[in-house]
Amino acid sequence: SNINKAVIALAEAMAEFGYSFSQEFNTFGDWLYFTNYRTQPGKYFEEAKNYPLVKTTISAPITNTESTFMVSCNPTSINYLLFTEQKNLRTDTLYAVLSNSDVFGSSSNISAIDCDFTIANFSFSGSTRINDLYFSKVSGEFISHTYIYNNQLTIDNNIYTEVRYPYPQPFVYQNNSQLYIPANGEDTKNVELNIYTSDMNQVYSSFKNIVGDQNIVSWNGLDNDGNKVASGVYVYVTKSGSKITKGKFVILN
Repeated sequence: SNINKAVIALAEAMAEFGYSFSQEFNTFGDWLYFTNYRTQPGKYFEEAKNYPLVKTTISAPITNTESTFMVSCNPTSINYLLFTEQKNLRTDTLYAVLSNSDVFGSSSNISAIDCDFTIANFSFSGSTRINDLYFSKVSGEFISHTYIYNNQLTIDNNIYTEVRYPYPQPFVYQNNSQLYIPANGEDTKNVELNIYTSDMNQVYSSFKNIVGDQNIVSWNGLDNDGNKVASGVYVYVTKSGSKITKGKFVILN
């Protein structure tokens, strides 16, 4: 659909300027929370008080045991999980903002991702600290998560996913100018990129710089001689220090 194409185009444009779609999309979800009576003057949307409140996907109390919830997250969707804990005469609230930044899934028949979200008021195996009181564990590819405790964003503990797939897919020359490919740039910002045909004939090899603060590199779809490659399935291999990332993508000429 045109909406799905627009999402891909937006993610592509953001990557060109060094921005992460997954991070900005989750930040958008945070902003959507602060609407209506939750509006904070001078922050977020200027007209936020005119917007309706977001709807919660799950609402549950926080107990003295680990509590796990399965959340079905559609591609490029945002879910709000509300957890409460009664303390003397007050009720503390904790919102988990889960965003699925699967841009490719939004333009295909890929179904929702089932995400397991576990929360507790103590540290447990595999958990991440939210604040001094709560800990969580999230499973699910493409899922970013931030937290809002008693209507205050817990900025220091937000978790964003990295791009784990090339996009846009398929790469169409007349519609796209760059293909963005995942790479592991933890050791260095300079990454070796190699592109092969499905039978492993090399068509492109060069060193690329990591785009912005993301672990991705860009390629314009041209081979080592500056020509378009034939339609088909291709294999990418990126190498940064001792770290190697590889996968497949489709090109339509």
